[in-house]
Amino acid sequence: MNIYLYGGPDRLSATLPIVENNEAVSLGQTYKIDSETGFLLVAYPNTDVETEFEFSYTLEGYYQVEIVGGQPE
Repeated sequence: MNIYLYGGPDRLSATLPIVENNEAVSLGQTYKIDSETGFLLVAYPNTDVETEFEFSYTLEGYYQVEIVGGQPE
């Protein structure tokens, strides 16, 4: 199986390689991409080989807290 991960706001402009040297993704590896970047996952099987493919992704929240008036005691 050949799987590549690219960053970009949509499928036509997702050309930023997420994996170093534009290598294929590795099984069991976690890749983190900022939600503002977006991603495109390209997967295709090897010729004449029965293949199954599954992936999962998680959206995690990120926020900043600004404390006004100093730290609570």
